[in-house]
Amino acid sequence: MLTTFQLVLWGKHDLSFDPGEPERYRKDVPNADVHVLNAGHFALDTKANEIAALVHEFMNTQGVSRANRPPQAA
Repeated sequence: MLTTFQLVLWGKHDLSFDPGEPERYRKDVPNADVHVLNAGHFALDTKANEIAALVHEFMNTQGVSRANRPPQAA
């Protein structure tokens, strides 16, 4: 079992995956933060603001903020 925290964003209208997969993912990786969005395969194209908010919230709950991120490569 994985011990790292994971954020999983799933488009419920994504025809590439079985609709039951998010629940199976939650079972296999119980500490994953799984969200099923009202979107398709390219969720970022249609739900960018919602995804950005979920990523921001997830990073905050993991103790990652702008102040304690490693410096970015130039």
